[in-house]
Amino acid sequence: MPLKYLLLVLLALSVPAKIAASDELPEHAGFRYAIVGNCDPSRPTVVGLHFMGGNAALSRTLFDLSDQGFNFVGLEGRHPFETGRSWFTADHYAKPVSDQSAEIIEEADALAIFLQEIDTICPTSGRPIVTGYSQGGDLVHMLAIRHARHIGAAVPMGARFFDSWRYLERDASARTPIVVLHGGQDGVVSPTNALRAAEFYAIDSRDVTLRLFQGVGHAYPPEMRGFYRMALRDLVSRPTSDGAATDL
Repeated sequence: MPLKYLLLVLLALSVPAKIAASDELPEHAGFRYAIVGNCDPSRPTVVGLHFMGGNAALSRTLFDLSDQGFNFVGLEGRHPFETGRSWFTADHYAKPVSDQSAEIIEEADALAIFLQEIDTICPTSGRPIVTGYSQGGDLVHMLAIRHARHIGAAVPMGARFFDSWRYLERDASARTPIVVLHGGQDGVVSPTNALRAAEFYAIDSRDVTLRLFQGVGHAYPPEMRGFYRMALRDLVSRPTSDGAATDL
């Protein structure tokens, strides 16, 4: 997956990243993490998963909503990639889809342990909302499928959703709401992935919102970031869902 497309994310943003370098970050359950400010146990917490080549500082730039009453925890992938980090091995995209899927499942299962124990590092109100872009979004989908009981909501953006994921063993103990965001002209990760995901969640009786951004490729421009911020405010205030899909 060409990094040049992913770096378009940064062109639309000017928020400075003021988090320690990766090698200075604390670690929990096998993952380095960064917390913005102090966690308030009366506030919901957002956990951000970066794209390939990103890091905790960039996750803060992309996903932090501490100015709107949320705690924020940025996690880092365990594999180095250029000047940042990756959630998967360097040869991930060269592997067969089945092997890629296995790596995504393995990493999501490991992240689920971190999320189960999040109160030990960031006391929070309710289960954490998990969001991520591209690679991070892949993992958000897998967490929503296999570990719904550990998350309050899922917001995958620019993410893949393999057809085989429809048939995975899923966590049926919770009906976690999902907000799927994707560029309508994404030439790196086809919007078909978002459509497939929304269909799956609707059939699975989830409260799912799908938003395609016309004229947007594999990027995270201001309009997508604005919708993300609005969606999170809505997620913490909405009543119990009936599982219906909403196409905005």
